[in-house]
Amino acid sequence: MEDEKIKIVIKSIIDENDYIDNNKKQYFNEIIFEIIKKIIELPNGKETTIAELINYNPEDKFVEPLIQGEINYFVKEICHKININYTNTDDSIGGLAFYIKFKKGE
Repeated sequence: MEDEKIKIVIKSIIDENDYIDNNKKQYFNEIIFEIIKKIIELPNGKETTIAELINYNPEDKFVEPLIQGEINYFVKEICHKININYTNTDDSIGGLAFYIKFKKGE
């Protein structure tokens, strides 16, 4: 899928949510696009985390836990919308969303 089409899908899903303010929408659009592009590049069956994909270092650029959860939610929703098989492989409860393991499926 072309980058512009991915950006349109992301923007439409983010913009549907009225509870997200405009500043956060721009940030979400950017980081989610980066994550989705990296998921697309993953080989099928590869297990990883969002933290690994974006080289997340909370000491350099901290992301609030609630924001991590929102980003994780939207990444899963957008993957489903653009037909990327995204499956959580970490069945533990709790923890930060950027560290939840998932696998890109076939």
